[in-house]
Amino acid sequence: MKFFDKKAFTLIEILVVIFILSIIVVIVSQFLFTGFKSTTFNEESESAIEYARDGVDEMTRIIRAANYSENGDYVLSIIDPQTIEFYSDPDFDYIMERVKYYLDGVQLKRSIIEPGVSNLYNETPTIKVIADYVNNLSSPIFKYYDSALNETTTMNNVRSVGFSLKINITPQRAPNDYILESDVQLRNLKDN
Repeated sequence: MKFFDKKAFTLIEILVVIFILSIIVVIVSQFLFTGFKSTTFNEESESAIEYARDGVDEMTRIIRAANYSENGDYVLSIIDPQTIEFYSDPDFDYIMERVKYYLDGVQLKRSIIEPGVSNLYNETPTIKVIADYVNNLSSPIFKYYDSALNETTTMNNVRSVGFSLKINITPQRAPNDYILESDVQLRNLKDN
């Protein structure tokens, strides 16, 4: 009879080691996956919020400077909870363009139409996304106020505009909506 060298591992010992290593690998990979997912979500949230802040700043500046159109039309042409259309000079060329902010799905967009021949606003609009992941489907983006700061739906009484954007990349889970709010007085419609 031959004697076996007792310095080697048995099959059971090798299987136990493989089982323990695979449990460790699964735990570590879950930890890394969760960390990566969380980091990506936070970066996307920060990016969306920063993008929306820039859009709100731009909206504030452009709405504040609303003025009569090149052919004398009233400053405002549409005032709805999800849409505002007015005349302003966003590119500082001393020509009033028709500017419209509106909700398209989960994107807040801006459209600008330059006055064409005879100052008719029938040119092709330039459209830009102002904010992504907007979650205002059930609540208004725009509210309109008269000179006494009472909410109004009469276009000729509007003297200031309030807007509220709810940003949420994944509405199904936390964190909740990030809300950006601003109010702007229409400079060229002041009563005082």
